[in-house]
Amino acid sequence: MTILFWNVRGIGRPSFLPNFRLLMHHHTPSMVVLVETWVTREKTASIVSNLGMDSWHLVEPLGFVGGILLLWNSHVIDFQVLGEGAQGVHGVMEVRSLKSSFIFSTIYASPKFCIRNLFWNELKDIARSINKPWLVMGDFNDVVCQNEKLGGRKVSLRRANLYAETMDKCNLLDMGFCGPKFTWTNKRKKNPIYERLDRGWANVDWLNIFPEYKLSHLPRVTSDHCPILLNLTSQSENGDQRPFRFEPMWTLDSRFLGVVDQAWPRTSIPLNSKLDYTKDALRVWNKETFGNIFVRKKVMLARIRGVQIFLQNNPMSTFHQNLETDLQKELLDVLDQEEMLWRTKSRLERIGEGERNTSYFHRSVTIRRARNRIFCLRDEVGGEIHDPIAIKDHVVGFYQKLYTSEHEICINRRQGNEENNSQISIGSEPTNEEIREALFSMKPLKAPGPDGFHPVFFQKTWEI
Repeated sequence: MTILFWNVRGIGRPSFLPNFRLLMHHHTPSMVVLVETWVTREKTASIVSNLGMDSWHLVEPLGFVGGILLLWNSHVIDFQVLGEGAQGVHGVMEVRSLKSSFIFSTIYASPKFCIRNLFWNELKDIARSINKPWLVMGDFNDVVCQNEKLGGRKVSLRRANLYAETMDKCNLLDMGFCGPKFTWTNKRKKNPIYERLDRGWANVDWLNIFPEYKLSHLPRVTSDHCPILLNLTSQSENGDQRPFRFEPMWTLDSRFLGVVDQAWPRTSIPLNSKLDYTKDALRVWNKETFGNIFVRKKVMLARIRGVQIFLQNNPMSTFHQNLETDLQKELLDVLDQEEMLWRTKSRLERIGEGERNTSYFHRSVTIRRARNRIFCLRDEVGGEIHDPIAIKDHVVGFYQKLYTSEHEICINRRQGNEENNSQISIGSEPTNEEIREALFSMKPLKAPGPDGFHPVFFQKTWEI
């Protein structure tokens, strides 16, 4: 399911229709948003009849300024308009195949700052009433920093900060992009200017529903703006077995050390083989005993509710009184484990002991994932690599080449009194105490090694 946004600079031009058909042929979007249409409703109706979409909604331009046209296929999505204005259309979009809905806002912000500033205030008012997943795409006619402009006068920090602060107050995150950096150009060969004016924003709830999205800047052809294409269900590489990842929240379970102690071989075999045995045991234990933490939390809450309802009619039942206490204690343990889970994924330290920061860590995870996703890479000759498997092969090949190069290692020994010289022995094995000291100097939740284990695993199981 894809959405195409394009500042087309006039749908009445002869060059529009062949370029639109080219985009439809290559990308088959289910919804298309065209801004700066520049034609009346009557003219729009005759043009839409040749575009291959069965539903449409128009915000007419003011003379030859603006205009927003939404086109969609009703068998793929359902779109209900909630509100509109000269600078945007807001509605509820339901993706039929995914059985999910969200608020969709498409924007054409005015090139005039005074009018655009009014829209920023309007957008903040809209954000206060939204408690659902929210996607915003459009031409915002502004940038958030100097890095998003090349050529011309410097970016106005006041305007850029106002734009960025508006999106921050709306709890919207920049969705990033794949392809050319800039989406607009003045198309001048002398003194060219490039800016990133067109983009997508989304709140955390939307990013959680569509974590595999992909937003691409497509090539400019007739307009001075790039079309931008959003694929909601971009698939990452399929078929690869997910590597083992140790979950530090397991260490909060009283049964954890027993599982490791029973699985850890006492024979003289390599460490990586011992870790493989432990991985297998932890996988089985996690699946059959520890379970899904979110399901466990729901079950605990349901059981506590049931016990408390029973106690309303049988307040003297000692068994149920003790059961309620045990369940409440178990729920607190589950909440600690959930906080540890999100804390691990966010790679952040605890804000303050004694308070739960699950929502904060969850938001941090979402932001971190959005920023760390790799949509494409450039190879040695400047070509773009988009296929996930090809990206993986390119990265692996790069590091294989890097670390298999021959390097000469030189160790310079200082001359002087032997009493002051430090003898360096690369081949000597470190002592157990040196290993322990190095291990416990690490922060417990730092990134795991290739074996999938965080430092906290070895710290907690050192005595085993």
